[in-house]
Amino acid sequence: MNGICFFCDEAKTVRQNRKIGELICSACYQREIKPKEVCTICECKEPAKTRNKQGGAICAACYQRDRRAKLRATLQASRSA
Repeated sequence: MNGICFFCDEAKTVRQNRKIGELICSACYQREIKPKEVCTICECKEPAKTRNKQGGAICAACYQRDRRAKLRATLQASRSA
């Protein structure tokens, strides 16, 4: 649904947040509401983007770094083949 975000005061696609009872966009939810956990790689306290096989949190920065490294390795392997 479209509406005005409680946090950023911008017209965006928003959802009613049950925790605070206000309309919130996804960016503000990630930044302001989503629970923060300690990343198992860099130990920063941020919302978890994904989890490792043991269930530990991985932040967005570490997730992206890992994806880029895997992509680089795939590209290098395809160039040398």
